[in-house]
Amino acid sequence: MLKNDLRVFPKANGTWAMQRDGASRVLSTHRTKRAALEAARLRASRDGVDLSIQNRRGLVTDCDTDLLDELVRWHPADDLVTRLRSRPC
Repeated sequence: MLKNDLRVFPKANGTWAMQRDGASRVLSTHRTKRAALEAARLRASRDGVDLSIQNRRGLVTDCDTDLLDELVRWHPADDLVTRLRSRPC
C-alpha cells in the first residue's frame, strides 16, 4: 500500500484543511488550526502515516510522526553537568 502522508494547511477563507499528499480533494476543513490538527493526528495515527503542518506562506513549519512519539518520550530535565535544560536532537 502506498504511504500518502497528511498535511494541514490554511485556506484563503481563514479555515484550515486536511489533505493527503498528492490528492486533489481536501479530506476535511475546520474553523481553527487546533481542530484541524486534532483531526489530522487521529487520522494519521489510525492510517500509520506522517503529518506535516504548513503556514500561510506554504512552508512546512512542523512534522509530526507517530514513530518518533512512541520511541522518544522526552520530558524536560536539567542536565547534571551543565545545569541546562536538555532535549534530544
